[in-house]
Amino acid sequence: MPKLSPRPARDDGDENEDIAARRLRDALDKAAGYRQDEQHDEQEDREDSAASLDDKKEEKDAPFLMTEWSDLVSQRIEDAMRRGAFDNLAGKGKPQNLENNPFVPADQQTAINLLKKNDLVPEWIAARREVLSARDRLRDELKQAVSTIRRQMEEASDVEERAHLSQAWKRWLNAWHSRMEDLNYRIMIQNLKQPVRHLEIYQLILRDELVRAGADAAWQFDLR
Repeated sequence: MPKLSPRPARDDGDENEDIAARRLRDALDKAAGYRQDEQHDEQEDREDSAASLDDKKEEKDAPFLMTEWSDLVSQRIEDAMRRGAFDNLAGKGKPQNLENNPFVPADQQTAINLLKKNDLVPEWIAARREVLSARDRLRDELKQAVSTIRRQMEEASDVEERAHLSQAWKRWLNAWHSRMEDLNYRIMIQNLKQPVRHLEIYQLILRDELVRAGADAAWQFDLR
């Protein structure tokens, strides 16, 4: 059996050197880790900068005028045609069926077609036409009234007659205001009935309608 030689004793100097070496290795490892983190952050910053430049280039190159958008759309359509995207469309080469409105729900198509064949329209469309006709009639009457009062004012020969016309004008303003309130109520109800928002009818404002009818801006528009 081999005889084990005793392990040589270590003095304090050797132990201190080991501690110093471990500390040095730890410091080097931490420094290397910091460098890797910094390199990773720098790489991310470069990638973000490159992406930002690409985005700016795309924004710069993107068309911004309607004509350019139109050209872009036409180009996309032509590209799709060359790829054969329209070669196998349903109903190709056959007459188009224009009876059905693509914007009408399927469950309402039959009713709409019956109304069309009998020269009828949905209730809300008929009501809309009546409201618009009432608005146009009111504007025509207001235009005639403004023309009449203007002529009478110009022909008035004395102060007393002009004062009488001024009082009559104020009474007319109140009457027109009352009529517009009634019409605006009908417009409000009609706007609630309409399924399409862009067909909204704007309510009337007395001052604006007077100016439209040709009333002088110096006339008294306030109601008394």
